[in-house]
Amino acid sequence: MKKIIFLLPILFLLSCSSTTYIKTHPSEAKVYENNSLKGYTPYMHWDRESGGSKTFILKKAGYKDKTITITKSEFNPVRLIAPPIIALPWIYDYPYEYFYELEKELNNNTPSSDNTQIPVAPEVITPSDNSVSEYARKLRALKALKDEGLLTNEEYEKKRKSITDGM
Repeated sequence: MKKIIFLLPILFLLSCSSTTYIKTHPSEAKVYENNSLKGYTPYMHWDRESGGSKTFILKKAGYKDKTITITKSEFNPVRLIAPPIIALPWIYDYPYEYFYELEKELNNNTPSSDNTQIPVAPEVITPSDNSVSEYARKLRALKALKDEGLLTNEEYEKKRKSITDGM
């Protein structure tokens, strides 16, 4: 009987906890809470706090930092079995998982203005390509930069228009 009385508070504390997984693409992003490293994605977070939300920062080399907030929003009817004064603060859980897509950092060499020189990709423009006009070579190089993610759609269209207007 003493063992049962001893186990009840432990079961109560465990039943108040809530668990969720924080996943990213790509994985292995660092998970920070209050400037403290908590782990790497996929990261399992659990706490016994009632309600509310938590804020984390996801960091990975070559990607922009992402600030996320997770919230206990899933109704857990099983907790209604306990007395209401005890159970009501913990009636919500975190969703099973959160998934975030990390955004690549743009290279600092990305052209940002109209008068910027367009870098030439050696595999696109070759000296032996005499039959192609200069405009076609510039357009191919511009398209290659856009396909590599070095130009935004807006920058691409603006530069393409300036090249075609010069034809």
